[in-house]
Amino acid sequence: MSSEFNFNKKRGMTVGKAWMLFLLLMIMYFVVGAIQGYQQLQKNSSNYNVDGNTLLILSIGGVFIISIIGYFINQKELPYFAGLSVKALLLALLVSFLVRFISSIFEELPLSFIEQENMKFMLETNYFLFVLPSALLIFLQIGVIGHGLLRNYDLTPAVATACLISLINFEPKAVLSTAFLVGVFMFFYYKIKSFEFVILGTFFYFYIDYFFLLFTDFEIVAENNYRYKIINNDAVYFTLLGIAILLLAFLIRSNAQLKSPAWRRKQEVIEY
Repeated sequence: MSSEFNFNKKRGMTVGKAWMLFLLLMIMYFVVGAIQGYQQLQKNSSNYNVDGNTLLILSIGGVFIISIIGYFINQKELPYFAGLSVKALLLALLVSFLVRFISSIFEELPLSFIEQENMKFMLETNYFLFVLPSALLIFLQIGVIGHGLLRNYDLTPAVATACLISLINFEPKAVLSTAFLVGVFMFFYYKIKSFEFVILGTFFYFYIDYFFLLFTDFEIVAENNYRYKIINNDAVYFTLLGIAILLLAFLIRSNAQLKSPAWRRKQEVIEY
């Protein structure tokens, strides 16, 4: 281990500060849940129904507050906006589709902490608002936490920390799919240094399902619609899944060979 690693003081986002933001957001979510639970008890109701509008607003507010704190931790530095070439734009669309299709396999997991009725209720309020908290959380993980970590660490520890923040989703399926999305998008953000890639790819990722809903009997909160509703053939589905994994691996490998842009900021050396 180099002496530079031991004695340099990192400015801005660190792994410890990233987990501090995670804990703050976790506390906010627990407080919101406790308040809603108390209100439900006051109504003497035996059935707990999620107030979808309240949850959406509070979730958005919580992520926004944590993002502001992270902005100041990052020394008032915003993520990099460098524009997107036509090639990078098409790459963002392709990568987001591949990630969405591959992550459909996570929907086969039997673990689920959120009742489907509650999911449908929140979905019926407004689809844009339904996905907005998840999209903003990804922007927080990559554009605030991930960006700040890349200014102080190599790619691997930065990506690992940003992905682990996905635990805030609670729902096991959402944790896996979000961590997968964050890991892939953060890699391309690191290589392209354009947050537009993340924004475009994230919204395309979430609204692919809504697009299919317009043309097929596609239930967004059901299990693996790609396998059972769209393709409806296991052999074809798993073949396409394998092709998608290989294609995504090829795109990552191709971009990994490109020269990485400068990310690390100059550190302060502690004097003794």
